[in-house]
Amino acid sequence: MAKRDVIRADRTHPYFKGRQENKHTLMLFDLLCTYALNHPDVSYCQGMCDIASPLLMTQDNEAHAYLLFCAVMERMKHNFSHDGEAMSAKFAHLTQLLSHFDPEFLAYMQENQVDDL
Repeated sequence: MAKRDVIRADRTHPYFKGRQENKHTLMLFDLLCTYALNHPDVSYCQGMCDIASPLLMTQDNEAHAYLLFCAVMERMKHNFSHDGEAMSAKFAHLTQLLSHFDPEFLAYMQENQVDDL
């Protein structure tokens, strides 16, 4: 799963542009796999790549980006539980916010059956 997400990293950004497996996408994959192997209770979940990629781009150093990613994940790992409860709650809150602040947009999403967020 991590490999698929890494391949989908922002390919328009110069850092990840080019061949499917350029130097930076390989570094990102290694970073995510290292995290998953060293944190089996969390492992890898979709969305972690979106957190790790900007850290890697700004650091341009796999080890430094890994340490930062571990620190961020220490605070965010509950969002990536495999039961999906935390994310389901966040989507429910987002739906409530949309219904309050932009009910017209939420209605549009519901009419077009894209309201599962």
